[in-house]
Amino acid sequence: MRIIKKLWNLFKKDNNQESLRRTLIIECNSACNVRCVWCSMQNFNKFNRGMMSVEEFRGIIERNKDYLKEQNYVVEPYFRGEPLIHPDFWEFCEILQQNEIPNGGINSNLSMEIDVNQFKKYNISILVNIGGVTKEVHERVMRHSNFELVTNNLRTLWSNGIPVMVKMNPTKKNYHQLQDLPKFVEKLGGRPSCILDYTTCFPIPYAMSEEETNIFFGDVVCDEIRDKLRFTYDESKRDKAIKTKVKSCDFQFDTILFNGQFTICCHDQLGEINLGNAFVTPIKEIVESDAYRCI
Repeated sequence: MRIIKKLWNLFKKDNNQESLRRTLIIECNSACNVRCVWCSMQNFNKFNRGMMSVEEFRGIIERNKDYLKEQNYVVEPYFRGEPLIHPDFWEFCEILQQNEIPNGGINSNLSMEIDVNQFKKYNISILVNIGGVTKEVHERVMRHSNFELVTNNLRTLWSNGIPVMVKMNPTKKNYHQLQDLPKFVEKLGGRPSCILDYTTCFPIPYAMSEEETNIFFGDVVCDEIRDKLRFTYDESKRDKAIKTKVKSCDFQFDTILFNGQFTICCHDQLGEINLGNAFVTPIKEIVESDAYRCI
């Protein structure tokens, strides 16, 4: 299942109730301020970048709030980009709170100035990407990130009791620091239980050129992390013969892109599935349509 849903269940008290929740992902922003070596979709400009307006987000929530409550939805205001660089991000959280819709939390690189009081006000959980436990490795893996800023933010959030977890996407540049992550987290005020064991994927390889695939493999892949990858490969083949290790998908969640397009999977990063536009069509109508049920 999706990472933030795991976070939600971890930090909330009534796990039996939360396990029955449905997830709706709403992309407030598809742009990002860093370039992680594993993020081929951002690195190679594979999708349009844009931000949803407060008015568009409010419209989705207010038109559908009765249905969202009836169906026990939790809303994650995050997809593809970095949500905290949206100038109105906390307005989205306010809208969810005003309409009594549970906020499922976000993923973030935390490489920006933050206001810890906002995290307290909205009780938002967060999963943070770490490139490495040293400045050199972290900033090689997560280009344009600021190691000191990230670590200071983590220290501040943990000291204020904010539910934060961290993960390190294994790559050839940082796998040797995975064993040091628990001590790194404890030094900043977290606990080993705040660490999420993670694996690295290569999303939508068919959309990558041979050159782009070679760049990804050059930055990410090595034999030492084969068991930490979500795919198998054969470097003797021109196309690397990339195949997923698990054929089932754990990421099929109703997702609304920044432009209102409705898809059924947060791994549909190219927006190839279009079941309607949530700016004008009620969510209930979309999810009860024949097109939705047939996918």
